[in-house]
Amino acid sequence: MKIHSFQTKLLILFIGLIAAVQIATFIAVLATTRHNIGEGARDELRVGGRVFIRLVHARGEQLAGKVRILASDYAFREVVATMDSTTIQLALANYGERVDADIAMLASLDGQLLASSHHKFQGRMRFPFPDLLKQAPEQESVSLVLMFRGRPYQFVIAPVYSPAHKAWVCMGFRIDQEIAADFKSLTGLDISFLVQGPSEHPHVLASTLGAERVQALHHAFASVFSAAGTDPFVVEGTAQLTLSLRLAEHAGHQVIAVIQTSMKKQLARYYRLEWQLVALSVAALILSIVAASMLAGNVTRPVQALISAAREIEKGRYTRAVEVNRTDEIGMLATTFNSIVHRAHHDILTGLPNRAVVGDRLNMSLARAERQGTSFALLLMDLNRFKEINDTLGHQTGDLVLQETAKRLAKNSRSTDTVARLGGDEFLVLLEDVDVQQALEVARKLTDALIRPIALPQMQISLKVSVGIALYPAHARTLETLLRRADIAMYHAKETKQAIAVYRIGQDEKHLLQISLINDLGRAIDNNELYLHYQPMVALTDRRALRVEALVRWRHPKYGIVPPDEFIPLIEESGQIRALTRWALKTAIHQCGLWHEQQMDLSVSVNLSALDLLDDSMPDAVVQCLSAHNVQASQLTLEITEGAVMRDAAHSLQVLNRLKGIGIGLAIDDFGIGYSSLNQLKRLPVDEIKIDKSFIINLKEADDDAVIVRSMIDLGHNMGLKVTAEGVETHACWNLLESYGCDMVQGYFISRPLAADQMAKWKKRYDGTSGQRLAAVPTLPHE
Repeated sequence: MKIHSFQTKLLILFIGLIAAVQIATFIAVLATTRHNIGEGARDELRVGGRVFIRLVHARGEQLAGKVRILASDYAFREVVATMDSTTIQLALANYGERVDADIAMLASLDGQLLASSHHKFQGRMRFPFPDLLKQAPEQESVSLVLMFRGRPYQFVIAPVYSPAHKAWVCMGFRIDQEIAADFKSLTGLDISFLVQGPSEHPHVLASTLGAERVQALHHAFASVFSAAGTDPFVVEGTAQLTLSLRLAEHAGHQVIAVIQTSMKKQLARYYRLEWQLVALSVAALILSIVAASMLAGNVTRPVQALISAAREIEKGRYTRAVEVNRTDEIGMLATTFNSIVHRAHHDILTGLPNRAVVGDRLNMSLARAERQGTSFALLLMDLNRFKEINDTLGHQTGDLVLQETAKRLAKNSRSTDTVARLGGDEFLVLLEDVDVQQALEVARKLTDALIRPIALPQMQISLKVSVGIALYPAHARTLETLLRRADIAMYHAKETKQAIAVYRIGQDEKHLLQISLINDLGRAIDNNELYLHYQPMVALTDRRALRVEALVRWRHPKYGIVPPDEFIPLIEESGQIRALTRWALKTAIHQCGLWHEQQMDLSVSVNLSALDLLDDSMPDAVVQCLSAHNVQASQLTLEITEGAVMRDAAHSLQVLNRLKGIGIGLAIDDFGIGYSSLNQLKRLPVDEIKIDKSFIINLKEADDDAVIVRSMIDLGHNMGLKVTAEGVETHACWNLLESYGCDMVQGYFISRPLAADQMAKWKKRYDGTSGQRLAAVPTLPHE
C-alpha cells in the first residue's frame, strides 16, 4: 500500500511536472514568437518607410529626366527666348501635357513668375516656390515634394538655356493614388496620404486601404499627425501597426504618408504553430500519465531535457535539440519538438542550414579562431543565369536545380564544413582550419561537382557557378567585413567569367569606385565629359580609308580618363546604355556630316548594345538624326555583337530588319567569340562580319589562329558578306590577311583611335601617300 501510495504520489508529481513543463514551454514559445513577430513587423514598416522615400526619390529622378529633356528641346528654348508670355503659356501647356505634368510654370532667373498653367496674371508675380530656386543652381535640376493649393505635388525644376541660362522651367506631378498603388505592389504594405489645412479637417487624399479601414483611420487623425516622424505604433482601437512620415508642410497645410500593416495578418501564419504546440502539449500530458505509471524512474531525465530546452527557447535560442533516445511517447514528443526547431533553422526546399544557423556558426568559428589563433574561410557561391532557368523553364524546374545543387554541395563537403543556403541561388560554405590553397582545392572540388549536367525529366541542364573566397584573419577580422569581401570576390569571379576568385586587397576600393562611376554616369553626357575618338579602316584591295569606327571616351573630372572597358559594362548594368547610344549616334553622325562638308569621303560605324536592339524606337531615332545632319543612310554602319542578338533573337531581328530597310549598313562585331549558330547568322540581315582581335593580334602563318581566321574569311565570303579584321598591329599580319582575301583591316598598325580633328589630318596625310607606304605614315598624337 505504501509502495502504491508512493507510486501514486510520484505519478502525480511527474504528471504535475510534465504539465508545468508543457505550459512553460508553450508560454515561452508563444511570448517569444509574438514578441519577435511584433519586432519583425516594426522592422518591416521601417524598411517600408525607407523604400517609400527611395521610391519618391526615384520618381523624382525619372521626372527630372523628362523635364530636362523638355528644357533642352530646341523648339521650347526658342519659345522661351521670345519672352512672349502668351506663346510661352501655350508651349507650357503643350509640353506639360506631353510629360503628364499637372502643373507647369516658367520662372525668370530673379524669381519672377513668367508663365503658369495655374495662375492668372495681374501684374508681376513671384515664383511660389523659392526653395526650388535656391537649390537648383547647385544641382542643375531639383525635385521636392511641396504643397500647392492644399494638395501635395512632386515639383521638378530645370534650367532653360537659349543659349545662356534664360529661365527655370518647373513641372508639378500629383502625389496621388498611382504612387500609393506602386508602393503597395512593391512592398505589400498599405499606404495612405493625409492632408490637413489651417481651416479644414484632415482628410484622406489617396489610400490603398479598404473603406472600413479608411474610416478607422479617420478616427485616428490626431494621433497619426502627432506621431509623424516617430517609431511605428498601433492605432488605438485597431490592429493596425502604423508608421507616419511627414512629406511636406506649407502655409499651414501639411501632408503625411501613413504606412500600415495588419498585426492580425502578421500573426496569422503562426496560429497553426500555436495549435500544434497546444496539441503537442496535450498529447504529451496524456502520454506522460501512461508512461509515468510504468516507468516513473525514467521520466525524470526526458523531463529535465524538456525543461532545459524550454529555458533555451525562453532566452530566444531555438538551436538546442532535445536529446532523448527513446521510442515511447516522450521520445515522440521530443522528436516533434526537435522537428520544429529544425524547421526554424533549415531551408525548407533544400534541407540545408539557413541564415540563422550560419550566423551562430560564424560567431562560434570567430571565437574559436581568436582563441586558438587559427583561420577559417568563407566560400560564397552563386548559380550563373539561374534567373533565366526560372523564367524560361518555370519555378518547379528551378527548385529541382536548387535541390540537386544542395545535394552535390553536401556530398562533396567535409564533415567539418558547414553548407548553407542563404536565399535564392546563393549558397555559403564555411571551412574550418584552412589556408588559401586548401580553400581553393575545396572550391574546385565543389565547382567540378556542380558543373556536371543535371538530369531532369525532360532535359539536361549544365550550370556555371561563381565562387568568392575570403579568409579570416587574412582578409578581415569582423564577420560583416568578411562576408562583404567574399561577396565582392564572388562578383569579381562573375564579371571576369572565372569560376573562382579569392578576395584581393583593394577590391573594396574598386567596388566603391564602380559605385561612384555609376552615380556619375547619369550626368556625364550633360556635363560634356564624354567624347568620341575615331579609328580608321582600310580596304586591302585599293588601300583606301573610307570608314572609321566611333569609340566613346570619358574624361572624368575627378578620376581623369576612364577606360571604356571599365565604364561601358557599368552603363549596361545601370540601364543607361540607351542614352549613351543615342548620344554616340548623334555625335558621330554630326561629325560625319562635317567631314563631308569638308569634302572628306568618310563613313562612320557606331556600336549598338543588346538593349538598343530591344528598343523599337531606335530605327526612327536613327532616321531623324541622319536627316538632321544631312547624312545618307549608306554612310552609317551599325555594329552589333552575336551575344546582343541572342538576348532576344526574334525582337532583335525585327529591329535589324527595319534598320536594314532604311539603307544602313550592319556588321557583326567581335565575330568568333559569340554563341550564335550558322543558321542564326544566316537569318541576320548583315552586310559584314568583323573578326575579333583576339584571333588577329598574334596571327602567324601555320598556327591555329591562322586556320580559324582563314575559315572565317571563307565563311563570310560564301555567305555574301564583307570581312573586316580587327587588331592588325604588324605589317606581317597585314600581308597575311591580304593573302587570305580579307576585305578590310583595322588596328594600331594603321592608326590608333584619334580625335575628330586629328582624324582629318591623318586622312589627308594618308590619302597623300595613296596608301602605298602605310607603315611609313606616322600616327598622330592621341589620348
